[in-house]
Amino acid sequence: MIHPLINLKPEEHELNEPAWELENSETMTRLIDTVYCLKPFFEMNDCLEFIRGNASKKIFFISSGTLGKEIVPQIAEWSQVHGIYIFCGNILYHKDWAINYCDHITSILEHQDDLLLRLTRDIAEYLEKKGDHYSALGETVKVKHCYAWAIKLLLRTRDMGGRNYQDMHDRLMRKFAKAEISREESENNVIQRIK
Repeated sequence: MIHPLINLKPEEHELNEPAWELENSETMTRLIDTVYCLKPFFEMNDCLEFIRGNASKKIFFISSGTLGKEIVPQIAEWSQVHGIYIFCGNILYHKDWAINYCDHITSILEHQDDLLLRLTRDIAEYLEKKGDHYSALGETVKVKHCYAWAIKLLLRTRDMGGRNYQDMHDRLMRKFAKAEISREESENNVIQRIK
């Protein structure tokens, strides 16, 4: 299992929330173990069972072309599957079956770097939308958490040689700063009510 919640660079640490801002002391452990993780499956039935059992989560699904031919028809309409990425050695070999699912397949890629760049950016976009949702609800800690991780993913995209990240990065930095101001204003309002 891979845990993407580990900071890789010093500039990522700057975006971290202080521990007291987490909802409870078990939050990070829960996130690492169940939310933000990569789960490999070698048996299609185990994979299908996992996806079915996580109907309330968003799953970014990566498959080989050969397995994709079998599993994509089964999961294409499932709401918890946020993106389907086919990683194969020959895109043309899989075009005949994949064309039937072009509305559901996010991308078909032949190179691992392209897959990683695309997936990283797509997850960052998902986190931005989730942060926007929390912002509308006034949940500042969750807003900052989503935006911070989206920014970290974009920094990793940059470090992997990605080129089209800067506009999104700048937009997220503005949203993150606005969320910080909102949090400070909320704290000041609470202090004023206490006085």
